[in-house]
Amino acid sequence: MGLNKKHMKEKFDVGGIFASLICLIHCIAFPLLANTAMFFSVKLIHNIWIDIVLLFVSAYLGIGVLIPSYKNIHHKILPLGLFLIGIVLLSLKQIAELTSYAYNIKLYYVFTTIALCSIIASHVLNIWYRQQHKQQCSSSCTHQL
Repeated sequence: MGLNKKHMKEKFDVGGIFASLICLIHCIAFPLLANTAMFFSVKLIHNIWIDIVLLFVSAYLGIGVLIPSYKNIHHKILPLGLFLIGIVLLSLKQIAELTSYAYNIKLYYVFTTIALCSIIASHVLNIWYRQQHKQQCSSSCTHQL
């Protein structure tokens, strides 16, 4: 039995939340724990390629599920707006870090936390809006859930 489109979209939302949580652990929790324990430095833990891969995975999963849900199901802009804010903040943080332009460790944590919470909230809201619509949807609905 294969997954239908509805289940795939729900899996993408869960995948987006999971990717954001992995990113949150990588970007915030792990460096703080490592620095506190004095076992590693941030430079050993921090890898630009991991950041870029996590950014692209989050963007791919978000675009793949949020745009179709907006266009075909709930028509609510809030999940897309939160997602866009999160991706833009992560991208700005990455650019600032790459160029060392105004790089500040406190801003790094603030930007990363706000960005990842926005992305997670966008997926959670999308799931909620989809389920809300599913409960209200009558047999006259012509779209795919």
